[in-house]
Amino acid sequence: MKTRTLALSALALLGGTLAFAGADFNPPRVKAVKTPPRPPRTALPVPMDTAPAAALPAGSRAANWLGERMKFDLTWSFITVGRAEIWTEDVVAIDGEPCCHIVSTAKSAAVIDAFFKVRDKNQTWITAAGLHSKGYAKIIREGNYFWDEWVLFDYAKKTFAGIQKTNGDVLENIAGSIPGPVQDIFSALYFVRTQPLEPGKQFSIDVNSSKNWPLYVTVYPRRETVKVGAGKFDCFVVEPTLRDKGLFVQKGKSLKVWMTADSRHIPVKMEAEVFIGHVSAELEEYSDTQP
Repeated sequence: MKTRTLALSALALLGGTLAFAGADFNPPRVKAVKTPPRPPRTALPVPMDTAPAAALPAGSRAANWLGERMKFDLTWSFITVGRAEIWTEDVVAIDGEPCCHIVSTAKSAAVIDAFFKVRDKNQTWITAAGLHSKGYAKIIREGNYFWDEWVLFDYAKKTFAGIQKTNGDVLENIAGSIPGPVQDIFSALYFVRTQPLEPGKQFSIDVNSSKNWPLYVTVYPRRETVKVGAGKFDCFVVEPTLRDKGLFVQKGKSLKVWMTADSRHIPVKMEAEVFIGHVSAELEEYSDTQP
């Protein structure tokens, strides 16, 4: 029974490991009991989902992401508790601006579903020109907990606006100001991938997740070789300091991301230290269908 409880907690905590990459599990308040069934929740409509198709402008660094798909195994103490995928869906125009639409999903393993079923989806729309977030959306389904949210950024007015829907089925408008170009939590991963990483480098990113806060990023002094299901990679080790509701670092001790030491900075491993051992996401498959 104790092992099962820890495995369920690890599944919830793994969302924090992947929060930097788009998954957003709620911090765990789990028990080793079967969650009773409840009617399926209707997802909150997302206006960006109906944006028309567009083409990337010549020279956009977002071109590196077209056709990319990554599949991760989520584990705790050698127990596979789930799987996640991140991929580039398409290019669309939002307010006339071409944006790269990127999607992340996370789901619990079949053996975990009976006790703590997870089906999360995160989306971000990254501007092709400035590589900042034009908006984000998340659909969180974890046991009996759910949270839907979408936000659009208006850089001309320096504002954001969106809608939240949580367990009470109450729609809540959210709005506020932004200092200028910002990232959401998911798009921040992709912004870091565009940076010229080098050992010892430190920088910060303006992030908005319905409120403004700084994301501090540190690159470890030494590169490391990492072997995962997708292969063996020479990597930078990146440590993001996350400071927002629902993110793992508030509950754990550290979060590290291994990114390939080439121009694409592919995230091949994410690891969070917890009260017993580590939870991790490791790249099992990588595909790129660009011509």
